[in-house]
Amino acid sequence: MIAEFVIAEDLAQVRSLMNKGYMLIAGGTQINNGARIAADPHWFDAEQRLVSLQKLDLGNITIDDSGALKIGAMVSLQDLADDQRIPRALRVAAGFIPTRNVRNQATIGGNVPAPRSDPYIIPPPIA
Repeated sequence: MIAEFVIAEDLAQVRSLMNKGYMLIAGGTQINNGARIAADPHWFDAEQRLVSLQKLDLGNITIDDSGALKIGAMVSLQDLADDQRIPRALRVAAGFIPTRNVRNQATIGGNVPAPRSDPYIIPPPIA
């Protein structure tokens, strides 16, 4: 059960709420995955407080003037998997979700901070 749900107006509000223990919700697949909750009952408890990124302009993949690749938190895993500017290892990791429908909903912003035992998106950028 969701105890509190906030739609963030800006990144400062997101940071503030995360410092108070709120969990990010971006595409919603991690939160709404009933099988995941059944497998790990501690994943989603009655005290869960969420902050949504849906109103923030974070759905773009860009390259800045210095040549740095920037991936917004609301970029879907499908967009990540399809974009040839993304390093191959990260595109492959984004494709580990077996269904295109879920990849279209799931976002990098929801997957990176998710308390998962199998974080397939995190190792490629670290490597």
